[in-house]
Amino acid sequence: MKLSRYTIIEKNSNGNYIVFSTITRAVVMLKQKEFELLSNGIRSDCISDSEYVDLLNKHIIVDDELNEDNYVDFDVNYDRLTTKTFTSFIALSTLCNFSCSYCYEKGQVSLKNRMSKENIDRLIVWYKKMVTAGEYKTCHIELYGGEPLLFYEDLHYFLVNLKASLVDIGVSLELGMISNGYLLDREKAKFLVDMGLKETQITIDGVKEIHDVRRPLKNGNGTFDKIINNIKTNINSGISFVIRISFDSTNIKDIEELVKFLDRENIHKNIILYFAPIHQTYQQLTDNCSFCSKAVIKDDDIIIETMIKLYRIAQQYGYNIPYCYTDGPCMTVSKDSCLISPCGDLYKCVEMIDKKELCIGNALNGGYSSRYYDFVSAPILKKCLDNHCIFVTMCGGGCLMQSLMETGNINEPLCNKKMLERVNRALLRMNFDKV
Repeated sequence: MKLSRYTIIEKNSNGNYIVFSTITRAVVMLKQKEFELLSNGIRSDCISDSEYVDLLNKHIIVDDELNEDNYVDFDVNYDRLTTKTFTSFIALSTLCNFSCSYCYEKGQVSLKNRMSKENIDRLIVWYKKMVTAGEYKTCHIELYGGEPLLFYEDLHYFLVNLKASLVDIGVSLELGMISNGYLLDREKAKFLVDMGLKETQITIDGVKEIHDVRRPLKNGNGTFDKIINNIKTNINSGISFVIRISFDSTNIKDIEELVKFLDRENIHKNIILYFAPIHQTYQQLTDNCSFCSKAVIKDDDIIIETMIKLYRIAQQYGYNIPYCYTDGPCMTVSKDSCLISPCGDLYKCVEMIDKKELCIGNALNGGYSSRYYDFVSAPILKKCLDNHCIFVTMCGGGCLMQSLMETGNINEPLCNKKMLERVNRALLRMNFDKV
């Protein structure tokens, strides 16, 4: 028996050891004597048989003869190639009612379209074919856009008919949604929950004065007040709200005021905060229309320290904060997972949309092309496994699109180890310092 190499270990203020498995995401607390014995491969009476089995199951300890690198190689590839849920992002339209300063779809004229009713019917047939062929029992769809609620009648038609089609073959429908939140009234929220909506991500980039400049309507009017009202109206609807706070050099100093505001509105215990640095996108880089080129924070140390600081602030105001931070593995390297554009084109990442050279087929015309296998063969993942990195289970090789921009090669790993290690150590200390 030995302590797993795939662990992050922190000592808290009570002298206990916080041990986190990067494989299972499990956390255990060990007293100093327990930790010292396990570190030396000694099992003693202070650890019961059931506790010992629990530590094995959580991959905190492993058998002496286990080659952990081989195990992780198998485990990571098994998980991504034998998925039990068919997962997709669907953009029935890429039109939007907002004009966000950093929108990665800016300049993509060919994207401004909407799926026809006839093609929605064909798409439902494709979904049924895919879940049947893969013997999936669950179909998870992230409603995406543009703004997924902009053409609500299309969305309503799609979900009602898709759910009926899946029920016929014994497959359940689960939904997530990435929305700007402006159109999410009580009626729409109830319908979406009935259809299977579990979680909605809404971006708010600061208090009213900041947010309304960064995320206005097409006509320039503000959006903050209506979004907050919609969240408050539907806070007990059964939807879990994830508030994404995107930060860059222009709003980084103002985010604490938003955290305070949400606390004063008394909704902070019902939402999850997600802090995300804005990054340069492939579209903005190639089309030279980038707000992000001016505002994106390029210093990794500043991004890391900002994220840690923001989570500390959130915790001080009573928000539930995550105990770990992951950056993948994303759907790019997973079997079947894809994004569907309004014309039916399939992509392995939301930022690839409309980049024909990265298209992996068409849902309305034959399904996957040979390009699909360039992604699911995952050479980028293999390179990380060969480097024996303990964070490969939490990033899957990094963002392929960022790799393409920075290296010119979509199969070159973009290492995010520094952020994963430092942010996770900080979150473990925040959550378990007094345990």
